[in-house]
This record gives sequence, structure tokens and C-alpha cells, in this order.
Amino acid sequence: MRKTVISGPFSNIVMTKQLAIFLLLGVLVLAQSLGVICIKQTKRSLHSQLQRLYATRDKLQVEWSQLLLEKGTWIAAVRIERVAREQLGMVVPEKVNVIIP
Repeated sequence: MRKTVISGPFSNIVMTKQLAIFLLLGVLVLAQSLGVICIKQTKRSLHSQLQRLYATRDKLQVEWSQLLLEKGTWIAAVRIERVAREQLGMVVPEKVNVIIP
């Protein structure tokens, strides 16, 4: 078994192959844990953004439905006026022809 002596404040620690592997595995576990934390936080943030986008989509769909209903109302009024003019020969009276009782 090969032993490496570490200089500095940890000079009393003898680095063996097993200790080096243990330290390497510890660093890898720590890095993986930090990666999982970052990924979970990103997932939460994206999920929150998705929920806000769903709410915006729902509001826009309601507004679109209301606009379609309003469009239908306006088209119906225009159609009624056109039919009254073309088929029934009706016209909008001028101020001279209007009799107010």
C-alpha cells in the first residue's frame, strides 16, 4: 500500500488510496446533491411560470369568446339593417319627416 504524506497544517494525515477514493466519492456526492437542488428549483420555477401562462391563456380565451359574441351581435344588427333596406325598402327618416307627439 502506497502512502503519501501531505504537507501543511494536515501533515499528520497520511493519504492512502482508500482515503483518496473516499474523498473523491464525497466530493462527487456533494456535487450531485447540489445538482439535484438546482434542478428541483428550476423545475419549481418553470412549473410556476407554466401555471401563470395557463391562467393568462384562460383569461384570453374568455376575452376571445366575449369578442366573438360581440361580433355576432354587431353582424346581426348590420344584417337586419341591410335586409330592411333591400327587401322592405325601409330608410332612415330625415329630421323633417319625424313627428314627435
